[in-house]
Amino acid sequence: ARMFDFESSSFDDHIFEYEKAFPPSYPYSEEQHEARSYLRARCPAWCDRILLSHSFKNIVDTQTENPTYDTIGYDVCVGDHKPVYLSLTIRLVQGWFSFSLLFLIIVS
Repeated sequence: ARMFDFESSSFDDHIFEYEKAFPPSYPYSEEQHEARSYLRARCPAWCDRILLSHSFKNIVDTQTENPTYDTIGYDVCVGDHKPVYLSLTIRLVQGWFSFSLLFLIIVS
C-alpha cells in the first residue's frame, strides 16, 4: 500500500507529514472480535492523517523528544477507521509547550 501512497506529494512545498510507522488506518472490521482485521471490500489505506504547514514544523522541538505519530485502539474495535494522533513539543517565545493533536473521523 505504501507504494501507492503519494497523493500528498503534490503539496510537499506547502505541507509536511511525519513518517507513518503504523499500518493503514482504514477499513477495519467493525466486529468486536476482529479489531485488527481489514474489511475485504476495500484496499487498506492511510485515510486518517495529520498534515502540518512547514512553518509549524519549524517550531517543533525534536532535540528534546521525537514526535509520536500513531493510531489509537489497535486492539480495540473503534469503527472502520483507527483514530490517528500526533504528540509533540513546540517552541514558544519563552519556553516549551508540549501537547498532542488527536484527529478523529466520525463516519455514520
